[in-house]
Amino acid sequence: MDWFKMQTVWGASIERFSDAEAGRFIKALFAYVRHGEEYDGSNGREDPVIWQALEALRGEIESFKQKEANQKDKEEELKAKRREAARARWMQNDANASKRMQNDASASSSTICNANASQNKNIDIIKETPLKGSKEKRTRFSPPTVEEVEAYCKERGNSVSAQRFVDFYASKGWKVGQNPMKDWRACVRTWEQRDSAQPVQKPRVLRAQDYEQRDWKESEMAEKLGVDDLFKESAS
Repeated sequence: MDWFKMQTVWGASIERFSDAEAGRFIKALFAYVRHGEEYDGSNGREDPVIWQALEALRGEIESFKQKEANQKDKEEELKAKRREAARARWMQNDANASKRMQNDASASSSTICNANASQNKNIDIIKETPLKGSKEKRTRFSPPTVEEVEAYCKERGNSVSAQRFVDFYASKGWKVGQNPMKDWRACVRTWEQRDSAQPVQKPRVLRAQDYEQRDWKESEMAEKLGVDDLFKESAS
């Protein structure tokens, strides 16, 4: 036993001992509690008084030792239960994580399958939709050249700059907003409508009221015109 509890009532027995007897009593008590050594000395019982005191306390000491042993058993049992509960939680968390991974993998696979199915459906629709005025079926978007855009603009009679149109969408990766371009001719028509919707600026009309009015002297007019005599120059 690692430790034991001494009660204050034991003091009545210890007070009867001399200092030497009290020292022997404490040593005998510790030897019994720690190692179970009985107090009997080398040649029988050394001191009957000390022996009687130890015998009187034997029951309490044994009871305390039993309580401590029971307490240790309870603590070990509690530790075992906690370890088992922790292990069960770990296994449950591991099972939940594995289940989530399986669900995520299944959902991801389902999403990919749906996306592939949708993409294949869109491809089938595109393949089945012929271009207007052509018997060939549309497969994918091909960026136009400047010459193609210019020819289409001349055909429609608009003022859209083919070079500016091509440069603008080429810098954006041929996207309209965040979506890939599907029909560049439709975009040309959009530019055409935008240009036609812009208001035409009217030329500014100059009015006499907008300028300062004043009377000019003949000498000032001659100086402005760079002549010596205004009327002489006018007559000639």
